Amino acid sequence: MITSLYTISVLVLIIVLIVFLVKKRKAKKSSDLESQVKVWAKRLKITFSVFIVLLVLNIISGALSEDTEDKNQKEASSEEQKKSAEDIAKESEKEYKDYTEQSEKNDKKKLAIGKEIVAELSKLQFEKDEVEDRTWYYNSYLTNDRTIYQSYPYLSLQGDILDAESYVEQSSRPKMVEFVRFSYSGDDWLFAKDKIVVKTDSDKHTLYTEQIWSRDNSGGGVWEWYDYPVKEDTDVFMDMASSKKTIYRLEGNEYYNDHTLSQNEKNALKQITSIYEKYNKLFELDRVE
Repeated sequence: MITSLYTISVLVLIIVLIVFLVKKRKAKKSSDLESQVKVWAKRLKITFSVFIVLLVLNIISGALSEDTEDKNQKEASSEEQKKSAEDIAKESEKEYKDYTEQSEKNDKKKLAIGKEIVAELSKLQFEKDEVEDRTWYYNSYLTNDRTIYQSYPYLSLQGDILDAESYVEQSSRPKMVEFVRFSYSGDDWLFAKDKIVVKTDSDKHTLYTEQIWSRDNSGGGVWEWYDYPVKEDTDVFMDMASSKKTIYRLEGNEYYNDHTLSQNEKNALKQITSIYEKYNKLFELDRVE
């Protein structure tokens, strides 16, 4: 509105100025000229004053308009930030709820696995080392004897072993390690080296030994053995247990010797390795959380 009046005042000022000049040019007498000059000068002065007032009002209106626009932009920005904060809060709340629900489900699964482990351990013979605070659990199918040519699986545990709830939280979880003792016995030394080659129905595996084999002899007989720590290769031992024919080869300095697993050896591997697989499943559930 003020801008329109400002424009009109400019036009009026121009018209008044033009008329004043025309009148001045047409005036013949000096008295007429003087009279008309005074009249139009007064009109020009009034018009110019109106022009100045409207100019000032137009400047003020523009400033107010910019302030209003800035205010509206700030309000819009504030509203967007508010909505963004609300969206973030809702998303965080949903993530926390999902995490809590998933964590509760996993805890139930881990408790169930803990109960299964405790039940399986309760069926096994064990030997406790009070000095090291360690318990050894042995399989139910084989004789624990290093002088017998066989693969002998067993477990080493530390912690609150027979409490199913202790398996839920990683901080309180018992420590479990599976070992498979590969042993050789004969009349002559083999001097087994740094690897064991395993052949099953469907695959061929190589197990690398990280330490020197232990050796002993008595009454003309010799035996060598290595306690292999099972880590991420439980699938190898389950393959050995499920294969119809499983052979492992021990390579020495000059000769090698092959051993075919008996059914009892396969049953022992399946029994001990299945417990260890359940134990490893607990850590997989930890990572899901």
